[in-house]
Amino acid sequence: MRWTKPQRLNKIIVKLIPLLFASPICAAEKIRVATSANFLPTLKTLSTLFFQKTGHEIVAISGSTGKLYAQITNGAPFHIFLAADEHSIHAIASKGLGDPDHIFTYAVGRLAIAYREKGPKITNIDEFINSEIFLKARYITIANPDSAPYGAAAKSVLKNLSLWDKIQKRLAFGENISQTLQMVHSGQSSVGFISWTQALALRDSEIKTFLIPSRWHTPLIQKAILLNHAKGSASARAFLLFLKTAEAKLIMKRAGYE
Repeated sequence: MRWTKPQRLNKIIVKLIPLLFASPICAAEKIRVATSANFLPTLKTLSTLFFQKTGHEIVAISGSTGKLYAQITNGAPFHIFLAADEHSIHAIASKGLGDPDHIFTYAVGRLAIAYREKGPKITNIDEFINSEIFLKARYITIANPDSAPYGAAAKSVLKNLSLWDKIQKRLAFGENISQTLQMVHSGQSSVGFISWTQALALRDSEIKTFLIPSRWHTPLIQKAILLNHAKGSASARAFLLFLKTAEAKLIMKRAGYE
């Protein structure tokens, strides 16, 4: 067999990649993944599939991206960071806390609005933004824009629509996007900005949602990084590689990510 053509070697490499998931790479390990709150449900689905393929268990630690970033900079022993933005990831790399050669965009998020339906039926997001349900809502909840990228995106929507200053007194803040949805569920808030993946998973018929046009807010580019605590961990690298597979991408797409 001759190995003079680079494309022959490339074909062999492509054929070998699935073998990483066909059997455990080494003894079963627990991989600590810090994930932004919006991605937690999807990560659970991906983790189950990864465990079936490799025997390696994903231990998810979720919260706002800002809170997780602070924990990592204070020495939290996570292996992987799945942020809801790109700034936090590059900041981690610049501090020497993660591998800059293992950074990539794993998803692009979308923002949605959730509300408890009352009064006349509303058919689209433009109609809702100009409705009394929104304009006269007692509380409008967003994730904390200082620590949660989805909150920052919600703030940019309100600013772009020239509504930020008008509703300041009626704003309520959740620690992260999960808490924002909980506040709408509980009735503490009648309107909330949530992630589109949360909206797709809603089973509460009383809560209605609309997808917010991406042009209304800053892009929610969600990046991942291999952290220093994962040095020497083949299983952590395998999970990052798994996130790039067509199978994983399909799961994320079905969950509402681009």
